[in-house]
Amino acid sequence: MAGGTPLVLGGHVRRLPRHDVTVIRSWLGPLLTSALLVGCTAASSSTSELTPSSPSPSPTPPVVASPRLDYYAPLIRGLARQVSFDDVRRLFIRTDICETAADLPFGREKEVCRDAFTPDEQAALATRLGSFADRIRFVDGDDAFPATRRGVLVWLGPMDRRHGDLLIGGGAWTGGSAQGGTYVLERREDRWVFGGWGGGSAWIT
Repeated sequence: MAGGTPLVLGGHVRRLPRHDVTVIRSWLGPLLTSALLVGCTAASSSTSELTPSSPSPSPTPPVVASPRLDYYAPLIRGLARQVSFDDVRRLFIRTDICETAADLPFGREKEVCRDAFTPDEQAALATRLGSFADRIRFVDGDDAFPATRRGVLVWLGPMDRRHGDLLIGGGAWTGGSAQGGTYVLERREDRWVFGGWGGGSAWIT
C-alpha cells in the first residue's frame, strides 16, 4: 500500500494509486478556484447593495434678477390684506400688468395690458409670498374673477415714480368686497413698504 494517497471511505482507509490522485487534483483544483471566485463576487454584490447610495442634491431654484419683484411683492400683500379679514388661504394673482389696473374693473369696456409677469417671475413671487398664503395661483384675465369664490384676487399695473416713492395702480377682490386705485410704496431703509392709497383714483365696494 506504499506509494499511494490515503482515502477514507466508510471508516476504512484505502490508498489510491498515484495516477488516480493526479486525475482528481486535475479537476478538483479548477473547481475550487471557480467556487472561490463566485463567493467573492456574491460578497462584493451584497456589500454594494447594503452600502447606502448618496442622495442626489436637490435642484437649486433659479435666481430671478427682476428688481420690480421687490415692490410688487409687498404691494400684493398690502392689497390682499385690504379686503381679507382673515388669513389668506388662496391667493390669485393676475398675470397681466395693465395700465387700467387702477380703474373699477366692473363694466369696463377695454383694458390696456402691455406687460405681464414671466414664468420665472411668477415662480419667484410664489416663493416670496409662500409664507403669506397657503396657495398661490396666477390667472389670466378671463379666468380671474370666477376663481376668487374661495380666495383673494389681486391685479396690478405698471410702476410710476413720484419723488422717492413709487405709484402703482391695482386692486383686490374677494367676491364680497373689493377696492382699488393708485397705491404708494415707500422706501424704508433697504426695502419697499406698502403705504396705502397714494393719490389719484380710488374706489371701494
